[in-house]
Amino acid sequence: MKRIKINPRAVGIYLLGLFIIYLTGMSMSGVLLFIFYIYLLFPAISLGLLLVCYFRFRYFEHFSTEHPVKGQEVLYKLSLANEAKLMGPFVSVKFKFISPDLSVHLNDIHTSLKGGEIYSQEYTIKYPYRGVYKVGIDYIRLRDLLNWIFLFPEVWFRTFYVYPRIIELKTVFADLQNVIEASGYGQGILRDHTLFKDLKEYRPGSALKHVAWKKFAATGEPFLKDYEKTSWPGVEIYLDLRREKEADHTILEREDCSVEILVALVKYFLDNSIPANVHAFNGRERYDYYGFNSSYFADFYKSSINITFAGSYSPAKVFTSDMQDQLIKAGTIIFITHIFDPEVLELVSTCASSDVAVFAVINQSGMQESARQKDLLYSDAFLNTRGNIAFVNNIDTIKENLEA
Repeated sequence: MKRIKINPRAVGIYLLGLFIIYLTGMSMSGVLLFIFYIYLLFPAISLGLLLVCYFRFRYFEHFSTEHPVKGQEVLYKLSLANEAKLMGPFVSVKFKFISPDLSVHLNDIHTSLKGGEIYSQEYTIKYPYRGVYKVGIDYIRLRDLLNWIFLFPEVWFRTFYVYPRIIELKTVFADLQNVIEASGYGQGILRDHTLFKDLKEYRPGSALKHVAWKKFAATGEPFLKDYEKTSWPGVEIYLDLRREKEADHTILEREDCSVEILVALVKYFLDNSIPANVHAFNGRERYDYYGFNSSYFADFYKSSINITFAGSYSPAKVFTSDMQDQLIKAGTIIFITHIFDPEVLELVSTCASSDVAVFAVINQSGMQESARQKDLLYSDAFLNTRGNIAFVNNIDTIKENLEA
């Protein structure tokens, strides 16, 4: 922003007035001539006062805490001071307040300062959601008495990072816990072609890459070589980042719930030395994180501030693409979604008899009770893997629902 601006309209009105006075009083004398000279000199007086006050102007900001946490209320105090002994300028302050909830703003200040006066204003700022908050002054504008010139002192604003809550889990829901324990914290899904296991019957559509040709020549029946799976412990977690409309309080709380579910699960796995790989895609940006033990959690937690919800890209599509590209190594997959997604549910159901164990955590935060019950009834009636699904009622029941 420029440090100085001139109001051409105000200058034009002044010059027009000066010209009219000159034309109507060509032979001015006495009081009229004195008024003319005052009118002529007033811009210099106005500018001089503005400059003196500009160099003697101060502002002070104070936040009751420099490290706000989610849900906290912070007191923000701004003081404007005219340290000159002269009549002060007219001051306007516009605030910068960028937060996940774009409907919130701080009211602007418009005031004038007398010589030696200090003006203070306090605001209570809430940090109800995870995300990046930019708080402070966008600009301060000082103007002279004639409204000709605007001066802008240098200002700054603060950036606060508000992280999700960390919920400590003692265990996870029964079916997921059973799979992890039974497979030694999760088995891999990639085949090691150096570890031959046995032969299995060829089925139409199977790839011919691993046909046992000697067996085929001897028997006339096609068989495929089967190999042991590589040992790759851990879980792959896919977070649903869909946001299909403008965010409101319900949507922001629901998204925070999904992220806090993710944080709780990742912390539980890493604390138990179970590698946890996180994947998410919002249609524009992809988020991936790979952790192996508790020492990785701090980095993951900090990076969670960069998880952005947007678009309408299903996590099931991300998973399917990763499988085709052979990017998935662990045999335990967990989807965290706020949508009762048929694609995700189909993966949960159809993978029950495959090498991959697929689970879903359904975030029902903000849903009507009738919609919640409908989802529960559907899962009971049509899914033969109901135990592979955990329902989280809202942001306050994450621990209770994930440990059930």
